[in-house]
Amino acid sequence: MLSRRLEEAVKAIRREMQAKGSLLVALSGGVDSSVVAALAKSALGERAMAATIASPLTPGYELADARRVTAFLGMRHLTIWLDELRLREVRENGPRRCYACKRYRYEELLQVAEALGLRAVADGTTASDVGQHRPGLRAVEELGIYTPLLDHGLTKAEVRELARQMGLPTAEKAPNSCLATRFPPGHELRPEELRQVERVEEVLRRLLGPGVLVRARKQGRMLRLELQPPDMPLLLKEDVREAVLKAVERSGLDRAVLDLAGYPR
Repeated sequence: MLSRRLEEAVKAIRREMQAKGSLLVALSGGVDSSVVAALAKSALGERAMAATIASPLTPGYELADARRVTAFLGMRHLTIWLDELRLREVRENGPRRCYACKRYRYEELLQVAEALGLRAVADGTTASDVGQHRPGLRAVEELGIYTPLLDHGLTKAEVRELARQMGLPTAEKAPNSCLATRFPPGHELRPEELRQVERVEEVLRRLLGPGVLVRARKQGRMLRLELQPPDMPLLLKEDVREAVLKAVERSGLDRAVLDLAGYPR
């Protein structure tokens, strides 16, 4: 049962979407953008479409989750390949990486929307994202991307509540970020290293479940694994531990260590 505030926000967002006439939803495969896609589909039907960026920075399991969401919704879905590593600011993993990457992605989505005759591009930015260090939000504002969850002050907790109410397949999924965040600032991003991290995280996700938040941070030839403290015992089960060690070895890395400080809140 949704609160009155959430019910009113959902009604207002649907009215806004209907007024826009058509939408292209930037669907990452996460909870927030999945809710925007669901709202767009319910408000606009076939005049709403989702698009997911596939790139060296996008884990394959995120694309798979985006496809699950659009299949569940019966929504048209585009997969667009972009190579952000061609941008020096992204490749060098410096302080402007997130801004340059986000602007590059959304400029492409705006062009796709225009070519398809769709009147706006929407994304899953929430009120919880404001105030955090998220340089990509500036690109969203500059390009005029429609941010319905943010515009109506919805937090990530409220959006997850909506996802559960809608029965979305991503409702219990842990938060995620692009693979560039697994490397220290200033470390040049290389496709082969991105794939090393992705392969190990895919194994962890399969073993622990998509609801467990886990990060594999690369440091030299080692991976530092971060989980939330209550989930750490899951990694120490013998079958899980052995499977992770094998995945690390297959990826050409020397070892993996568990960071006892846990995932930073």
